[in-house]
Amino acid sequence: MRTFRALLVISTTAPILVGCTPMRGGGSPRANNRIAVVETEKVFNEYKKSIDRKTEVDTKANELFEKGRDLKAQKTALQNELEKYEVGSPEYEAEQKKIDDLSTKEKSFEEELRKLYQSRDSIIQEINLEIIREIRAMASDRGYDVVLEKQLVLKGLSRQPLSWPLTHYVRPSLDMTTDLIERLNSKYLRAKNAN
Repeated sequence: MRTFRALLVISTTAPILVGCTPMRGGGSPRANNRIAVVETEKVFNEYKKSIDRKTEVDTKANELFEKGRDLKAQKTALQNELEKYEVGSPEYEAEQKKIDDLSTKEKSFEEELRKLYQSRDSIIQEINLEIIREIRAMASDRGYDVVLEKQLVLKGLSRQPLSWPLTHYVRPSLDMTTDLIERLNSKYLRAKNAN
């Protein structure tokens, strides 16, 4: 019977099986396995690429929300102005046309916002996959057999993060979180400066 070792990472967004390879020499699962932990939520939040992308999305979202507020204010002002005119009069029709044009712009704004949220989700997924690839590479480089998530972070109903340790104690030398952040940031900054 062949035994397997599993390299497992539980991401803060979804459980993910990172890799599964045969044990060296078919040994028992307890024989000299090297285990490490990583705090992927911290890695994600401190990864400069993640920070840069979040800043870009937040800046664009703020611009869009400001644009949306302006459109809404203009539309409200025009609707108030519309009440001054008799229904069917040329002035009323002209104001109604302006309101209709603003409604069209509002729909366009909502579509832009929807696309921005889709792009944000795709950026998060891309960065999560990049982190997982780097965890695999780092675990392989260091000869780890298993990499476990250090803590589970969930968003509660109040949107406040709740965290529970998945490992209650780990020798600091087995925590690869800081090294992983440094490795990812170093690669990202080199690529960013090359462009």
